[in-house]
Amino acid sequence: MCLIRERGARDGQSGMTLLELLIVLLIIGLVMAVAYPLYTGYLESARRTDAKSALVDIAGRLERCYTLNQTYQGCVDDLDRGMESAKGFYEIQASLEASTYTLIASPQGAQENDSCGELTLTQSGNEAPKACW
Repeated sequence: MCLIRERGARDGQSGMTLLELLIVLLIIGLVMAVAYPLYTGYLESARRTDAKSALVDIAGRLERCYTLNQTYQGCVDDLDRGMESAKGFYEIQASLEASTYTLIASPQGAQENDSCGELTLTQSGNEAPKACW
């Protein structure tokens, strides 16, 4: 008579019990509950760079226009592409005065529920909200 049994053998049965399967599903559920919000937060911040680059690009164009004309008014016409970010996650609006401007990037489409909301940039380099830049 052999007193040593193979490790994991259950009287000739193999496979998983329902309890083991439920534990595995519970672990997967917990991992997904943590991972999904982190992933969506990462996507939001990655898409936010689309707005930042568009704002900085338009600000550079406005500064070149101001250097030539000594005013920001009428400079939006000089922009050769539309007032939308490169990947289309943000719509850019410009408020132009003679010596000041404010650029506002509003989230749209997949980015519409962005926790930062609108990003702004002014001629003096003020960026808002600070935490999102």
